[in-house]
Amino acid sequence: MVWFNCITACRSNLDDVGHTMRVTRDMILPLALALASGAHGQATPPTGVGRLPETYLLRGTVRNARTGAPVAGASIWPYLKGWGAVSDPQGNYQLHWRERAVETFIVRHCDERNLATIHVDFFQDSVLQRDVSIEASSDRPCADSDRLPWAVDSRDTTHFVGYYIYSWEGGGWLKACGGATYSPDWDSALAQALRPRHEREGQVSFVRFEGRVARDGLGDAPAPGYVSMNYPGPLYLVNKVDEVRDPRPDDCV
Repeated sequence: MVWFNCITACRSNLDDVGHTMRVTRDMILPLALALASGAHGQATPPTGVGRLPETYLLRGTVRNARTGAPVAGASIWPYLKGWGAVSDPQGNYQLHWRERAVETFIVRHCDERNLATIHVDFFQDSVLQRDVSIEASSDRPCADSDRLPWAVDSRDTTHFVGYYIYSWEGGGWLKACGGATYSPDWDSALAQALRPRHEREGQVSFVRFEGRVARDGLGDAPAPGYVSMNYPGPLYLVNKVDEVRDPRPDDCV
């Protein structure tokens, strides 16, 4: 069966603030593509399918690929999400998901290397089992200085100054004054401040906050047969929101 895996949503790209120019899409795309999934991994069930579960449970065991031993402390990170799950001393993990979706999960252990990815179609089965094997070096215990991929706290003081551009499909994106683009953290205080400003397509808000960029690495080395178009960019985690307001001409001066 040929398939299409859209990791993030279609978004309009803007020239200057608020001027829509074209539509682009974040994706990892197989050479043969057919079926499209919607914004933020949500997918519409085909006709003729009965009522789908309202919630899902994803669970599994992380093991050492060489020895088969369980791996504790492995992180299972949903793509572009500010949260995740960590395997216990027996290597087991579980996380809950709401609504129909097609999602990618990144597996790491201690550092920022991607050791595996899990592709999950939350559809008719409410409980899904996905066991994972990762490379042998994963046996080492994580140090206190190692951080989870989604971790953000008072140490993260990198300043973002720029704009949030709303799009009905995918929620929108961040564009820094310097031109770099990022994906918003929809589980953050910034998201709470932005949601009331979702009034029209292409609506622009000026934002200032502190945090850090959580690079997922999925577009660094696409698998054979895949094309990676990494727009708008990695997740920007938020530590503290400084300002959200309407834009002004001198915002980036």
